[in-house]
Amino acid sequence: MTFGIRTLTRPFSAFFQQSEEAAARTTGGETPKIATMSRPEVFWPEGGEAPDHSPCPNCGVLSDKPLHLTIDFATLPGLRQKNVVRRCPDCTCLFYGSRIPPDYAEEAMLERGRVPFYLQQGAGLSSITRPLAQLRAPSGSTYMEVGCGFGFGLDYARHSKGWTVRGIDPAGLSAMGCEMLGVPIELRYLADSEPALAGTCDVVMSTETLEHVESPATFVGVLRDMLRPGGTLVISTPDGADVLPGTPSGVLVPLLSPGLHLIFQTETSLRRLLEQSGFPHVELQKDGHSLVAFASHKPLELENDNSILRGEYRTWLEQRAGAFPPDHDLFLAFAGRALQEAVNDAALDQARRVRDELERACRARFGLPLDTLGARSAQYRGDSLETLAGKMPLSLGGLAYADAILRLASGEPRARLGARFQWAATAATLLRDALGDLAMEDGMTEAIAWSARAEELLCAAAIGRTDIVARLRALPPAPDPVNGESRRYVIAQRTFVELVNAGHYTNASALAEANRFNDVPWSDAKNEAPRTIAERDALFCLAVVDSRSNDPAVIRRCRDRFDRVRKLLGASEAKDVPDGLAQAALSGEITALERLGDHAAASGLRAIASGQPNT
Repeated sequence: MTFGIRTLTRPFSAFFQQSEEAAARTTGGETPKIATMSRPEVFWPEGGEAPDHSPCPNCGVLSDKPLHLTIDFATLPGLRQKNVVRRCPDCTCLFYGSRIPPDYAEEAMLERGRVPFYLQQGAGLSSITRPLAQLRAPSGSTYMEVGCGFGFGLDYARHSKGWTVRGIDPAGLSAMGCEMLGVPIELRYLADSEPALAGTCDVVMSTETLEHVESPATFVGVLRDMLRPGGTLVISTPDGADVLPGTPSGVLVPLLSPGLHLIFQTETSLRRLLEQSGFPHVELQKDGHSLVAFASHKPLELENDNSILRGEYRTWLEQRAGAFPPDHDLFLAFAGRALQEAVNDAALDQARRVRDELERACRARFGLPLDTLGARSAQYRGDSLETLAGKMPLSLGGLAYADAILRLASGEPRARLGARFQWAATAATLLRDALGDLAMEDGMTEAIAWSARAEELLCAAAIGRTDIVARLRALPPAPDPVNGESRRYVIAQRTFVELVNAGHYTNASALAEANRFNDVPWSDAKNEAPRTIAERDALFCLAVVDSRSNDPAVIRRCRDRFDRVRKLLGASEAKDVPDGLAQAALSGEITALERLGDHAAASGLRAIASGQPNT
């Protein structure tokens, strides 16, 4: 018995991609033109479907397994098939009705364009390396990674942790990583018994692999036997609990990965699996849409300080980028992520340093600076993934977005950044379209496209565009199954604030009316203050708009709104309060009181304005 080991993390239906030679054999020897493949379609049950009475492939319990979904997906251009996903009511895992693992050593898995995408953006390096960063095994520890793919986890363990590393994976991608990263990978499947490896490892990890194997219990048993006494097993796998109707396509389709994934764990099923495998100490964490499990025979000691973990990750990315020439895919892989992660963490000095290196890399590889690549990206609409890889970094959407945010954080006016966010949205959309032609999807690209559109909308507000209401209406909810609509509403609040700050009061009033801001109580359950910073700022700007009215009722509302903002700021930590905002709210309230003829109350507030505490 052998186990099918993961190759590419993000692609799906890759198993069904024929090589040109195989396709030629089915068409009389003539190599056909490359055809596109549409994304999978998911159908949720409407009720009344008969359950399947069969053993659970995860826990073995024989019981009725209700239908969870049906998926229709491409196997070849123009050819589709269906499969069902069922749920085990006992252990709670999900699994495909038909579970035939592909041959991960098949060279067709390395279809053109996929590898540059995987290296530059698709590989989830943070998810691969973070569990290793949390472990406190000392330098010199022995590390084994099963299903190591390209070998990024091995590279991190060697260069950042100082461990002795070794990997197992049969994929052609692993052969490439072995050569390009210089990490030792055995190009084979894991057997159902590995006596030569028994008791040899301090740390064993398998990331995004468990979902590919036919017998999770047997697989985990082999990994357990590799550990020395007191060693730690780390497993990450997609969270089956996220296979829901509300999950965005960019997340759901890679989670399902028809033709590649077989069984989906939940927190309940994964904990049960590990405990029944003999681990008395199990800790589960949620990382995006994956579960991460740590299991050991001794109590676990994990590093959970996020600032430490993030700093070590960014350091590794930047240092490893420097090991490759600027025109190399791995330079873009490491440096591109280093820029985006540094911007995310507000490590602005590192972000500027890495951006300068990426600028030189773009000139060396593509002959153009980053700005020009962004501006030209719209010309590449309809290009294949392989063609795009020769014209621009496949992570261009994320790079352009990070660059624009860096400029904003460095003090560049938002009014000058609209085009840059538009470049980011365009580049991300181009990549999504090219991936879609290969029946692929990528959640990060989907998120970047939406965020860039939202930021570009804020830039349009800063320059007073008159079509703001229509543009905001056209912005869909964010690709977030829980907070998608609320994030869109926050953008509406922030857009309103941008309009007011820029003095575009007519546009601001139209937006407030379209979103019914004046009907919102803008307070918590005690009616004391706005609940979020976005609400606070929007409430302040509503008061500013109200202050332009001569209607006494509106002026009274203006006074109340300034009062709420002032009291909120008086209860906030200084670091959360923008300079001058509390004083501006106090001044606005005084002016409103004077206009209403309440001079005594205005006089009392002037005493506060002259230097008394803001209460």
